[in-house]
Amino acid sequence: MSTSTVMPRMYIMFSFAHTNVLTVPKTNTRLGDRSFSVAGPRIWTSLPASLRQPDIEFGHFKRLLKTFLFSDTLISMCRV
Repeated sequence: MSTSTVMPRMYIMFSFAHTNVLTVPKTNTRLGDRSFSVAGPRIWTSLPASLRQPDIEFGHFKRLLKTFLFSDTLISMCRV
């Protein structure tokens, strides 16, 4: 294994911190998949990057989230 293909651990941690992506824990059961510790990071990671910014104000976050959810619902309703 060449050392040029291995990324340092700090770089990987920084990379995740920069993209605001949470790690979703692996589970073995369906009940575990629905737990808060799994569902929360899964939903957070599925949001667009514009909503996952750490410096966004709460009111602005709510407006963007509402717009995202309604547009997503509208698109899925039009497909039916």
